[in-house]
Amino acid sequence: MHELFGQSELIVRGTIEEVKDKTFLLGEFEVLHGPNPDKPLEIKRFIDWSGNSRWSGYRVGQEVLLFLAGPEDASNADSPPWNIRGYGGEGEMPVEHGFVYLHGLFLEGFQRQRFTVQHGTLDGYRFHLDAFLAALKGYNRCFRFAEGPQTERSPSIVQQCDDETLAIFCRQSALNRYLVELTLQDIQTRS
Repeated sequence: MHELFGQSELIVRGTIEEVKDKTFLLGEFEVLHGPNPDKPLEIKRFIDWSGNSRWSGYRVGQEVLLFLAGPEDASNADSPPWNIRGYGGEGEMPVEHGFVYLHGLFLEGFQRQRFTVQHGTLDGYRFHLDAFLAALKGYNRCFRFAEGPQTERSPSIVQQCDDETLAIFCRQSALNRYLVELTLQDIQTRS
Protein backbone atom coordinates (compact mmCIF):
# COMPACT_ATOMS: atom_id res chain seq x y z
CA MET A 1 0.00 0.00 0.00
CA HIS A 2 2.89 2.37 0.68
CA GLU A 3 3.84 2.08 -2.99
CA LEU A 4 0.36 3.27 -4.03
CA PHE A 5 0.76 6.25 -1.70
CA GLY A 6 4.32 7.07 -2.75
CA GLN A 7 4.60 6.11 -6.42
CA SER A 8 1.32 7.44 -7.81
CA GLU A 9 1.82 10.38 -10.15
CA LEU A 10 -1.67 11.66 -9.41
CA ILE A 11 -4.08 10.92 -6.54
CA VAL A 12 -7.61 12.29 -6.81
CA ARG A 13 -11.00 11.93 -5.16
CA GLY A 14 -14.00 12.52 -7.37
CA THR A 15 -17.31 11.37 -8.78
CA ILE A 16 -17.75 9.54 -12.07
CA GLU A 17 -19.50 11.88 -14.49
CA GLU A 18 -19.49 9.75 -17.64
CA VAL A 19 -18.76 6.11 -18.46
CA LYS A 20 -17.36 5.34 -21.91
CA ASP A 21 -16.46 2.02 -23.54
CA LYS A 22 -12.85 1.91 -22.31
CA THR A 23 -12.59 4.97 -20.06
CA PHE A 24 -14.53 7.03 -17.57
CA LEU A 25 -14.52 10.74 -16.76
CA LEU A 26 -14.34 12.62 -13.50
CA GLY A 27 -15.85 16.08 -13.96
CA GLU A 28 -15.28 17.51 -10.49
CA PHE A 29 -12.43 16.14 -8.43
CA GLU A 30 -10.04 17.05 -5.64
CA VAL A 31 -6.31 16.63 -6.29
CA LEU A 32 -4.68 15.08 -3.22
CA HIS A 33 -1.23 14.60 -4.74
CA GLY A 34 0.38 15.50 -8.04
CA PRO A 35 -0.30 18.00 -10.82
CA ASN A 36 -3.61 19.78 -11.29
CA PRO A 37 -4.89 18.32 -14.60
CA ASP A 38 -7.57 19.74 -16.85
CA LYS A 39 -11.20 18.80 -16.31
CA PRO A 40 -12.73 16.46 -17.11
CA LEU A 41 -10.13 13.87 -16.13
CA GLU A 42 -10.17 10.77 -18.36
CA ILE A 43 -9.11 7.45 -16.82
CA LYS A 44 -8.76 4.00 -18.39
CA ARG A 45 -11.32 1.59 -16.92
CA PHE A 46 -10.22 -1.47 -14.99
CA ILE A 47 -11.15 -4.59 -16.94
CA ASP A 48 -12.16 -7.64 -14.90
CA TRP A 49 -10.01 -10.72 -15.38
CA SER A 50 -9.85 -14.18 -13.80
CA GLY A 51 -7.62 -12.96 -10.96
CA ASN A 52 -9.65 -9.93 -9.91
CA SER A 53 -12.80 -7.97 -10.62
CA ARG A 54 -14.18 -4.55 -9.74
CA TRP A 55 -16.63 -4.45 -6.81
CA SER A 56 -19.46 -3.42 -9.20
CA GLY A 57 -19.94 -2.11 -12.73
CA TYR A 58 -19.00 1.46 -13.56
CA ARG A 59 -21.87 3.89 -12.95
CA VAL A 60 -22.30 7.64 -13.16
CA GLY A 61 -22.36 9.05 -9.62
CA GLN A 62 -19.90 6.58 -8.02
CA GLU A 63 -17.43 8.39 -5.77
CA VAL A 64 -13.88 7.01 -6.01
CA LEU A 65 -10.40 7.60 -4.68
CA LEU A 66 -7.89 7.02 -7.48
CA PHE A 67 -4.15 6.34 -7.42
CA LEU A 68 -3.00 6.98 -10.98
CA ALA A 69 -0.03 6.57 -13.31
CA GLY A 70 0.53 8.36 -16.61
CA PRO A 71 -0.25 6.80 -19.99
CA GLU A 72 1.26 3.43 -20.90
CA ASP A 73 2.27 4.80 -24.30
CA ALA A 74 2.78 8.57 -24.24
CA SER A 75 3.36 8.57 -28.01
CA ASN A 76 -0.12 7.11 -28.70
CA ALA A 77 -2.68 9.92 -28.99
CA ASP A 78 -5.51 7.41 -28.39
CA SER A 79 -4.09 6.31 -25.03
CA PRO A 80 -6.07 7.80 -22.14
CA PRO A 81 -4.00 10.18 -20.07
CA TRP A 82 -4.26 8.29 -16.75
CA ASN A 83 -4.18 4.62 -15.68
CA ILE A 84 -5.32 3.02 -12.43
CA ARG A 85 -2.32 1.65 -10.53
CA GLY A 86 -2.14 -2.02 -9.58
CA TYR A 87 -2.73 -5.15 -11.63
CA GLY A 88 -5.93 -5.87 -9.73
CA GLY A 89 -7.27 -2.32 -9.76
CA GLU A 90 -6.01 -1.67 -6.22
CA GLY A 91 -5.56 1.99 -7.11
CA GLU A 92 -9.32 2.47 -7.54
CA MET A 93 -11.16 2.60 -4.23
CA PRO A 94 -14.86 3.23 -3.70
CA VAL A 95 -15.88 6.00 -1.31
CA GLU A 96 -19.29 5.77 0.34
CA HIS A 97 -20.92 7.17 3.51
CA GLY A 98 -17.65 8.66 4.81
CA PHE A 99 -15.56 5.51 4.31
CA VAL A 100 -12.99 4.41 1.76
CA TYR A 101 -12.70 0.71 0.86
CA LEU A 102 -9.38 -0.95 -0.04
CA HIS A 103 -9.27 -4.19 -2.00
CA GLY A 104 -6.70 -6.42 -3.65
CA LEU A 105 -4.12 -5.81 -0.93
CA PHE A 106 -3.17 -7.68 2.24
CA LEU A 107 -2.76 -5.44 5.29
CA GLU A 108 -1.18 -7.47 8.06
CA GLY A 109 -2.84 -6.80 11.41
CA PHE A 110 -6.04 -5.39 9.89
CA GLN A 111 -9.36 -7.26 9.69
CA ARG A 112 -10.29 -8.18 6.11
CA GLN A 113 -14.07 -8.30 5.60
CA ARG A 114 -16.75 -8.48 2.94
CA PHE A 115 -18.59 -5.21 2.36
CA THR A 116 -21.61 -4.18 0.31
CA VAL A 117 -20.62 -0.95 -1.41
CA GLN A 118 -21.97 0.93 -4.44
CA HIS A 119 -24.42 -1.88 -5.34
CA GLY A 120 -21.72 -4.57 -5.27
CA THR A 121 -19.50 -6.54 -2.93
CA LEU A 122 -15.88 -6.03 -2.03
CA ASP A 123 -13.51 -8.15 0.06
CA GLY A 124 -11.06 -5.85 1.75
CA TYR A 125 -10.70 -3.15 4.37
CA ARG A 126 -12.71 -0.09 5.38
CA PHE A 127 -11.25 3.12 6.81
CA HIS A 128 -12.85 6.41 7.79
CA LEU A 129 -12.21 8.67 4.81
CA ASP A 130 -10.84 11.58 6.87
CA ALA A 131 -8.35 9.33 8.69
CA PHE A 132 -7.28 7.69 5.44
CA LEU A 133 -6.72 11.04 3.70
CA ALA A 134 -4.75 12.29 6.73
CA ALA A 135 -2.57 9.16 6.49
CA LEU A 136 -2.03 9.78 2.77
CA LYS A 137 -1.04 13.43 3.24
CA GLY A 138 1.18 12.68 6.24
CA TYR A 139 2.87 9.81 4.45
CA ASN A 140 3.71 11.94 1.43
CA ARG A 141 5.17 14.61 3.76
CA CYS A 142 7.41 11.99 5.41
CA PHE A 143 8.50 9.89 2.42
CA ARG A 144 9.35 10.40 -1.23
CA PHE A 145 9.98 7.76 -3.87
CA ALA A 146 12.94 9.04 -5.87
CA GLU A 147 14.49 7.93 -9.11
CA GLY A 148 18.09 7.05 -8.54
CA PRO A 149 20.36 4.04 -8.51
CA GLN A 150 17.33 1.73 -8.31
CA THR A 151 15.47 0.76 -11.46
CA GLU A 152 12.34 2.64 -12.55
CA ARG A 153 10.23 -0.28 -11.25
CA SER A 154 11.96 -0.05 -7.89
CA PRO A 155 12.84 3.57 -7.07
CA SER A 156 14.67 4.41 -3.87
CA ILE A 157 12.65 5.70 -0.92
CA VAL A 158 13.80 8.83 0.89
CA GLN A 159 12.65 9.88 4.36
CA GLN A 160 11.85 13.61 4.13
CA CYS A 161 10.88 14.37 7.72
CA ASP A 162 12.93 14.14 10.90
CA ASP A 163 12.60 11.12 13.20
CA GLU A 164 10.51 13.02 15.77
CA THR A 165 7.95 14.04 13.13
CA LEU A 166 7.87 10.44 11.89
CA ALA A 167 7.29 9.15 15.44
CA ILE A 168 4.39 11.60 15.90
CA PHE A 169 2.89 10.46 12.58
CA CYS A 170 3.16 6.80 13.71
CA ARG A 171 1.34 7.50 16.99
CA GLN A 172 -1.64 9.09 15.23
CA SER A 173 -3.16 5.82 13.92
CA ALA A 174 -2.60 2.13 13.35
CA LEU A 175 -2.70 2.78 9.59
CA ASN A 176 0.07 5.38 9.85
CA ARG A 177 2.19 3.01 11.93
CA TYR A 178 1.62 0.19 9.43
CA LEU A 179 2.65 2.40 6.48
CA VAL A 180 5.84 3.53 8.21
CA GLU A 181 6.82 0.00 9.31
CA LEU A 182 6.24 -1.32 5.78
CA THR A 183 8.24 1.54 4.26
CA LEU A 184 11.19 1.16 6.65
CA GLN A 185 11.30 -2.59 5.91
CA ASP A 186 11.21 -1.78 2.20
CA ILE A 187 14.06 0.74 2.56
CA GLN A 188 16.20 -1.94 4.25
CA THR A 189 15.36 -4.47 1.53
CA ARG A 190 16.22 -2.04 -1.27
CA SER A 191 19.58 -1.00 0.18
